[in-house]
Amino acid sequence: MIRAAIHVKFFKNMELLTKLGIDWRLLIAQLVNFLILVFILYKFLYKPVLKMLDGRKEKIEKGLRDAEQLGVELEKTKALQAEEIKKAKQEAREIIEEAERRAEVAGAETKLKTKTEVEKLISAAKTQIVEEKDKMMGEVKKEAATFVIAIAEKVIGKTIDAKIQKNLIEETIRDSAKK
Repeated sequence: MIRAAIHVKFFKNMELLTKLGIDWRLLIAQLVNFLILVFILYKFLYKPVLKMLDGRKEKIEKGLRDAEQLGVELEKTKALQAEEIKKAKQEAREIIEEAERRAEVAGAETKLKTKTEVEKLISAAKTQIVEEKDKMMGEVKKEAATFVIAIAEKVIGKTIDAKIQKNLIEETIRDSAKK
């Protein structure tokens, strides 16, 4: 009876569908076709699209992690670069200081060499002057002796022999050396 009541009710609903112009067999066939289409779309289209979207999401997340890691490495590199620049400036400062020190030493050495050379030149010049003076004095003494002899000959009127002439020259030289 229950079955018969369900059956009657089913057929009444079917009559209602038929009055609306809907064929229940066609409706079930369309429902089955729709479910098959949903299954095919789910299997062959929805899963690959989800897989592709997941892959993209992973790539984006990986890119963000890599960018974050690169940012950290960039900061490390900047710090390292600043440290290297600081070291290079310090080394340059030390090189400049060393060059200045060497220049001072070289200047002092050059000044000392120049002073030594000037002193040598002055000493050589003094020696040369003394030698020239002695040479000139010798020549002057010879000329003075010759002049004295010539005057003495005129005064005495006779020629002095070589021995007396030598004695007179020596006396004249001693006298002029004392003065």
